[in-house]
Amino acid sequence: MAITMVASMQAGAQAASRSQRILDGGMIIENVTVISPERSMPLLHADVIVRDGRIAAVGRHLVTGPHAKRIDASGRFLIPGLIDSHVHVGHSAALDGDAIDRHPELWAAYRAQVPRAYLAFGFTSVVDLDLLPSDQAWFETTALHPRLYTCGRAIKVAEGYGAWKVPPTSSPKFPNLVYEPRESAHWPDSLNPADYTPRRAVSRAADAHAICVKAFVESGFGMFDWPFLHTETLRRIPAQQFGHVVVRHASFTAFT
Repeated sequence: MAITMVASMQAGAQAASRSQRILDGGMIIENVTVISPERSMPLLHADVIVRDGRIAAVGRHLVTGPHAKRIDASGRFLIPGLIDSHVHVGHSAALDGDAIDRHPELWAAYRAQVPRAYLAFGFTSVVDLDLLPSDQAWFETTALHPRLYTCGRAIKVAEGYGAWKVPPTSSPKFPNLVYEPRESAHWPDSLNPADYTPRRAVSRAADAHAICVKAFVESGFGMFDWPFLHTETLRRIPAQQFGHVVVRHASFTAFT
């Protein structure tokens, strides 16, 4: 029995030593309440150790080395990063075009704050459903920002929702159009419908490293009469062949 006890003590000491090495250094968040879907109940008075940008351990009374950065989180909560699956990071919110032109300093301040605001409210990942490449470049080059996923440019109909005025094809804001046969009266004469099939639209999104494809199906919110994508065209969007899901903006149910 004595030999067994010594062996157990040695094994315990080795395990503690290994744990000490694993948990040494990094950052420790102390005395926090951890709320996670992996737990049936909140873990009170917990310690969380972060090393190399990843959570190394969660528990109580964890041990770290003398050089670990310590954060006293008494009375605070720690949750997994939230995901906002529907954002438009480049939209100007309360500032319209005239306000931006008159007060460019407000627009600059707004743009500097937006990426950090997501983080301040706990969102560590966002999915933009209609993203311009220029807005992606701005967002991802800010010092602090959540991880950005995108559907690329959303699929739209000429003169429909989000594409009321179609700019020249050379414009960086040229939309990801699909030719809708039932709305052909709105199609620009300068564009060849064969270049704007549902497959080509999905391919353009894939080229932008999209994880999804969004299609606008909006007839005018009950107040306008806009052209929109009809059911047969929607069915021809081959997103699954590119490994994507289709997200649809639709405020009415009478698809035709």
